Amino acid sequence: MKNSRMALSPLLAILIGLVVTIIAGILLAQLYLNYAGIISSRPLAMVEYADLIEHGSNDILAINLKNAGNVPISDVFVEADTSLTCEVRYSESTVGYGNTAPPGSAVSIVCVGDLTSSPGEEEVVILAVTFSDGSTQKLPLPLRARIV
Repeated sequence: MKNSRMALSPLLAILIGLVVTIIAGILLAQLYLNYAGIISSRPLAMVEYADLIEHGSNDILAINLKNAGNVPISDVFVEADTSLTCEVRYSESTVGYGNTAPPGSAVSIVCVGDLTSSPGEEEVVILAVTFSDGSTQKLPLPLRARIV
């Protein structure tokens, strides 16, 4: 008896199913890689060293900051109630990165100005760190000036 229904051959059906499976796998892999890249982004800065020195009418603030995350630091700003003149210095490990601090490198900040109101009084300075992905981190630094 001859079958009058028209259908795909089993080989053609297997090939179409295989192509659909491969395309779905590629799309799922792309979605996973994009999602994993977003959630694995860890901007983190840690203060290794902070010192406030009172020297006559000028105060000197020295901060060493380490990029402990996996996103480059693009800017560092010292927020204080008084005007400070600050200079940001990137370590030698940032050569080739311009004015950014890649993960694992250090940033030194040296500020000069009148920060303390009286010798030995505790001052709180806020260190604002901006990362290359646009995220920010604010680190409060309670410091007590030492007199030199």
